[in-house]
Amino acid sequence: MLKLALSSPNLMKRATAEAESELFTVDAHRQLWAVLNQVSQDSESPTGPEVVGRLGADLQGLASGLLLDSGSVEEEDTYFGKILARLKEFEVGRQIDRLKVRIEKLNRLGDEQLYDSLFAELIALEACRRELKGEGSGDAQRADQD
Repeated sequence: MLKLALSSPNLMKRATAEAESELFTVDAHRQLWAVLNQVSQDSESPTGPEVVGRLGADLQGLASGLLLDSGSVEEEDTYFGKILARLKEFEVGRQIDRLKVRIEKLNRLGDEQLYDSLFAELIALEACRRELKGEGSGDAQRADQD
């Protein structure tokens, strides 16, 4: 996601509009995302080098490496959508894990209403994760075309 956002002003604008910093679990990636987001807000047509110019020395290497990565993607928009869906899927998975721990610690008989509420939330998150998994693998797009 960071590489795509740094590579194109349009994708940078789209990424900052559609993704949240919580999707990034590595501190350096989250810091880079914050600067990327700020540059995207400040500039009509933001660029990767503009982002690198605002970074401290510790993050410049990371951003420069992403910019210099020569790998290209044929359909950036489709690839972007898949990457965004996967990042969201991972975040929903982390939410599910936290909720499962909370449910396990809860005494069902002690607070049945809270237990039922948390369990309903868990079911909704699992459904959301299945939907995101389909988007990330391209299944949702194929279903739309049928």
